[in-house]
Amino acid sequence: MQIYYNNDNAIFLDGLQNVRTGSYINDATLRVTICYTGTGYQGTITNATPASPIVVTSAAHGLVNGQNVAIRKLNGIIEAIGIQTIANKTTDTFELSGTTGSGTFVDTSTTDDPARWYLAVPGLVQLTMSYVTSSNGKYAATVPGTSFIRGRVRYKAYIEDVGASYKNKINFWSDVDVVDRI
Repeated sequence: MQIYYNNDNAIFLDGLQNVRTGSYINDATLRVTICYTGTGYQGTITNATPASPIVVTSAAHGLVNGQNVAIRKLNGIIEAIGIQTIANKTTDTFELSGTTGSGTFVDTSTTDDPARWYLAVPGLVQLTMSYVTSSNGKYAATVPGTSFIRGRVRYKAYIEDVGASYKNKINFWSDVDVVDRI
């Protein structure tokens, strides 16, 4: 499966398939958020409290209130996973606006695949992806005219299903290829 961006202001997801049956999924209701990666645009999560709102600890994160982040792999407090808005930030902590957490945080910060946050690209947050008619699991989202993705910069895409059919099954990350497709 590939997610790519072309110069026609569109983001595409190619070949969405059911991993058990191998059949293409053509009836999902998808949203995509594009996130920056690299130094200053992502951080490791070392703690989270199951409060209302959830409070996340990430040393010297550099985030600003009102920014959107995508949270991935936060074990124990699953309500934090997904696209969240930053509130009441301090140097090393921030709240996830409008959330209520339960469970117990599991620290994975010293592992090879820790819980992380990624800064969302403004204007590219939760864009609706529509099925491309008569394709094999291909979906597309239109990028607003004021937003863009540059080549030679690494991005991650967070895809989620907001419909009833696949809501708890489609929730994944992918690298984004920036290509010129004509």
